[in-house]
Order: sequence, then C-alpha cells, then structure tokens
Amino acid sequence: QPRERAVETLAKLQWEGYRRHRWLAPMISMTRPQQLPHGVQHTEAVLLALSSLGLADADVLRVGVALLGYVRGMAVGLESEREAERDTGMDQTEWMESQNEAFAPLIAKLPTLRRVSALDQELSLDVLFETGLKLFLDGLERDR
Repeated sequence: QPRERAVETLAKLQWEGYRRHRWLAPMISMTRPQQLPHGVQHTEAVLLALSSLGLADADVLRVGVALLGYVRGMAVGLESEREAERDTGMDQTEWMESQNEAFAPLIAKLPTLRRVSALDQELSLDVLFETGLKLFLDGLERDR
C-alpha cells in the first residue's frame, strides 16, 4: 500500500498545484515538455514511484505521462469553471439545477442518461478528479 500511496500523493500534489495556479494546466504540453525544473522533478518522482510498483521499464514512462496527462486534463477545466461561476454567479450545482427544465425534453429521450442523472450526484471537478484517479490507481493494482 505505501507504494501505491506515493503515486496517489504525487497525483494529488499535482492537482493542488493546478488548483493554486489555474492558468498553468493549459500551458503544459504532454508531448513537448518544457524545461520547468519543478515539473521535471515531479515527473521524476512519479516515474520513481511507478518503478517501485514493479512496472516494466518500457511501461514506466508511458504510464507516468498518462497519469500526469490525466491530472493536467482534468485541471484544464479549473479556470473556465471559475470564470463560469464568476459570470453566472452560480456554482456548478446551482447551474445544473437551473438547467433542469431546458434539458428535460432531451434527457427524456435518453434512458441511460435519465436514469443516472436522477441520482443527483456531485460532479465537481474535484469529485471527477478523485473518481478518475481511483480508477487509474485500481488499474495499476490489477496490472501488477
């Protein structure tokens, strides 16, 4: 468990960094890395943590970049969410509630979406990040 915790902790540190600097995620490239000293050190820590899980060296870089990319991809929405909240005066939950009437005719035609959206689950970026991270970590555990 401590080894898996290292990967989880590093992903959460990256997420918190993007939450503090919401402008950063859209500026980071996953395929054309920039020479950012802290970013490269973070990448090294992620790769080391993945290596300690026993992943083959051929998989460490791809899985590491996929994990870093997952966190970055989720974080890209942080700034636009803050702008939308500022522009509308509503948080994500309030906005969704305000859209129920407009979406009702469309959702009525889509049985799966109608069924799962009736569960009234929180869909904040933080919750979605945690959900995806859990799936990613579960996948790492199964592949070992």
